[in-house]
Amino acid sequence: MKTGSVTVFLALITTVILALTAASIQSVKNAAYRVQILNGMDIGLYSLFAQYDKDMLEEYHLLFIDGTWGGSQLNIGRICDEIQSYMEPVLKQNHASMKISSLGLTGYTLASDQNGQPFYQQAVEYMKETAGIQAVKKLWEKAREETQSSLEGEELWESANENETMEEYEIQMQEADSAQAEEEEPQEETTLPAEPVENPIPVIREIQNMGILDLVLKDPGQVSRKETDEELLSAREQETGMNPQTEAEDGAVDKMLFQEYLFQICGDYLSPGQGKLDYQMEYILFGRESDIENLKAAANRILLIREGLNFAYLLGDPAKKGAAQALAASLAAAILFPPAEPVIEAALLLCWAFAESIVDMRMLFQGQKVPAVKSSASWQTSLEGLTGLLGNWGEEKTGEEGIGYEDYLKILLLLQSREKMTIRAMDVVEMEIRNRDGKETFRLDCCIGALEAEAAVESDIKTYQINRSYGYGN
Repeated sequence: MKTGSVTVFLALITTVILALTAASIQSVKNAAYRVQILNGMDIGLYSLFAQYDKDMLEEYHLLFIDGTWGGSQLNIGRICDEIQSYMEPVLKQNHASMKISSLGLTGYTLASDQNGQPFYQQAVEYMKETAGIQAVKKLWEKAREETQSSLEGEELWESANENETMEEYEIQMQEADSAQAEEEEPQEETTLPAEPVENPIPVIREIQNMGILDLVLKDPGQVSRKETDEELLSAREQETGMNPQTEAEDGAVDKMLFQEYLFQICGDYLSPGQGKLDYQMEYILFGRESDIENLKAAANRILLIREGLNFAYLLGDPAKKGAAQALAASLAAAILFPPAEPVIEAALLLCWAFAESIVDMRMLFQGQKVPAVKSSASWQTSLEGLTGLLGNWGEEKTGEEGIGYEDYLKILLLLQSREKMTIRAMDVVEMEIRNRDGKETFRLDCCIGALEAEAAVESDIKTYQINRSYGYGN
């Protein structure tokens, strides 16, 4: 062996070993940096989402970040600054020399995206965790069955063509007056005049022209006059997210859970709220500008349902239909115009159904229940007593079985689309939160439920590109 040959060989081997060791160290360092950056981004996102709006959580059980940070516009820059401020301390750990060269959002989801889909889904998830799904499903299935009978009642009332019937009645009365005027000749009275027959139709027609709340409430002056905000979420141009979540299909159970959620967080006439609006459920159903207008709309809609159901009962009750026929015959004879009898009978039945429905409404607005389909035992008005409808306060039977006012609200809610129901519910939530000190500019369409962030981090090795996403429920 030549002198020095071993030394050269060892030197070469040592060089290779040192190169491999250096490469291994660099690889480990690179992996450690990447893990440290990922941890930093995760901590930044977790810390950001820990700053949820407390009013939203405490009052409505929803988790969203107020993206305006107390302002009036979505502040993406502030959100990025928050993430960066929590990332930087992590990047300095273990004597690492790393710094963030850029950070931005590549996507985010707002509560109002897809007609409030994120808002809707969070509410549904809350109900799944806290409510007995089977109990809620059973409750709303009962409401769904009642909805069918209510729809049938409405359709029957509309098919009865109340306006056309009453117009025909007025025409017949005018023709009768004309016929009497033409045939009337002075003649000697030979018999005593017949006892006049009281016609309740003109009285009911006058009552129908009164305001609905004056008819069904003992003290309409006590009705709330609160009004909505001038700027509503549903009426303004909304912020939209970047790459928002795909809209999920609406399931029947999810919709029932959301409807039950609304009854938990919103007030109505019988259980008023204490915020910007008292009758929040009525607003969700009808979207009018004040409590009183929403209550009128609710009363008129329920009245329409009750009229149809009561009219259907009258048509199927031989005794009551016979009473209407007898009175119609007497009235037609009194005006000496027998051809008017069928029209008078139809008008009497419509007026009778209306009067019974007003009595039903009085019970509903007092918190009592009314059978969906009446029987002879539960029927309350008489044909002879129609003219005294306005003076019959306090004569209603006590109702403990049947459908109550809030049940009718549930029936009407079942008929409403998910989109309209959700956006108006968001109106209510936004109005109520804005009604608090320091929250006057709160906007639900600036509330963030999920986001995706991307950052570039420089180190002594290279620049790392990192992308992470997080959201409530993820």
